[in-house]
Amino acid sequence: MLYVGVLIFLFLIYLRPQEWVPMIYGWRIVFAVMLALLPPWLLTLHSKKLFRTPEDLFMGLYWCVCVFSIFKASPSGVPDVAWGFGKVVLCYLFVAHVIDSRGKLGVALFVMCLLLLGIAMKAGWNVGTQGQYASVGMFANRNDFAHGIAATLPLAVAFLLRGGLLLKISGAGLMATIIPQIIKSGSRGGQLAAMFAVYTVLIVRVKTRRARYAMLVLGALGAFGAFAASGRLGTVLHYQQDESAMARITIWSHSLSAVHATPFNFVIGRGYGLITAGMWRSRSAHSSYMNNLYELGVPGVFVLVGLLFFAFRDAYSVAKNAIHPTTRMFALGLTGLMAGTIVGSAVESLSYRIYVLVPVAMISAMRIIEQRERAATTPAEHSGTERGGEYFLYPPVTAGSGLAEHRLVTKKELGIVAALTFGCWFAYEVLVAVS
Repeated sequence: MLYVGVLIFLFLIYLRPQEWVPMIYGWRIVFAVMLALLPPWLLTLHSKKLFRTPEDLFMGLYWCVCVFSIFKASPSGVPDVAWGFGKVVLCYLFVAHVIDSRGKLGVALFVMCLLLLGIAMKAGWNVGTQGQYASVGMFANRNDFAHGIAATLPLAVAFLLRGGLLLKISGAGLMATIIPQIIKSGSRGGQLAAMFAVYTVLIVRVKTRRARYAMLVLGALGAFGAFAASGRLGTVLHYQQDESAMARITIWSHSLSAVHATPFNFVIGRGYGLITAGMWRSRSAHSSYMNNLYELGVPGVFVLVGLLFFAFRDAYSVAKNAIHPTTRMFALGLTGLMAGTIVGSAVESLSYRIYVLVPVAMISAMRIIEQRERAATTPAEHSGTERGGEYFLYPPVTAGSGLAEHRLVTKKELGIVAALTFGCWFAYEVLVAVS
């Protein structure tokens, strides 16, 4: 029942029929499904922790930071923020907990790809009415549309590289449909995210140093070729002559100025969801990191960077070390997906998007699944992994002992996230200064 609920959630989250189907327009379907599934799910928590992975922990911290940020700006808005973003956190945790086997993870990924394929195919129907190449629901904006459907490309490449015949055919079909749609969207951020996502899959897949060097050269040549061939994407190389790009620089400058203005903004930001109230001639920061810095302060950037860092690291680790080849295939695609998300977040406001957080929840679930698969095998069987059984992320566990008890996050890892946070902030400071 709960797993069927996950699939229903994916359908409602991605397609959101209550926003465009006349017969059910305005119905609170997601809320009703959540109320029906929440009690049985909560009953399952007596035998396991609520926060089981670093990703889960940082999602909890994300909620705390969002709620705390609104105290200064509008104390009366705390309940609305607590419940509003709390629903997103509950959806995340529900997906992360209920997907508890390799088979369930595979079906969920395939359903996600099918839903995004449908969104991509429907986009062409909306061009005449909306004036831009976009789709339905939360993908009615071309940037969200491009970033959303770009998630299928690294998975499609992983299917092509490591899947069976049916998966190879599916992967080829996805790529043939999705790539033209991303190009037609005209979203430079979506196109960059897609390129980095696919390139990351190819880099992770190669095994020799010489092959990686060759991939780096080919990737650089391919990127310059794409910039030269695409008029829209080519403006990245000459952003100072592009009005849209320079508008982003101006917005980032105002975000940084707001943080510099007072220590309170540094610590708690202007308040969750309030970027439209003070942002210069824009309803978006056009950067997840600047969006969080403006609204949530440095702690908001810290939790976002931490969430993306741990999701990418765990996906990469499973792609290299998982016992089962199918798990490695899923992890390979999710590694590329997270690389694309990290790049896309630099130029688009994806901070609170549920379609960004659902793959993170799947990576959290995949980490637990891989630990269980490893625990169910003998040490001799571990040598079949690509890294020769080296435990560079997970501590060794033995059959019958359950998951190893260890800290979710170490001090060293927190230090890495902190360094990445301030490195990200410094990069925007330098970009704004030189532009």
